Amino acid sequence: MRPLIAGTWTALLLLSSSASAETVHGALLAEGAHKVGEARYVAQKDWDRTVSFYRRLYSAGADYVWRNLPSTPQVKALHIENRKPGRSWDGINVYETRGKVYIYVIAASRPAAKKR
Repeated sequence: MRPLIAGTWTALLLLSSSASAETVHGALLAEGAHKVGEARYVAQKDWDRTVSFYRRLYSAGADYVWRNLPSTPQVKALHIENRKPGRSWDGINVYETRGKVYIYVIAASRPAAKKR
């Protein structure tokens, strides 16, 4: 019973702290992120804090798959794939380059309309 209560409190804390957070295609942005392009944002926090925010919010499991993207010494990158049915976003790319952390939200692809 205790793990259930602890999990509920953790979820409530995340929701309350992110209630004022901005969303893009239904995905929550890290607090303080500001827009620099279409569905592209710069995080206010550093790489570790930004990734930690997303790990708490979209933890790996059946609904979310985390992948490290090929990186170079100048760029660190990861991808969060959303597998939830009825999703409004397919993925989030988080990457760091030149001392800035960028967040890019990929909108859900729409299935082709069926021919009648």
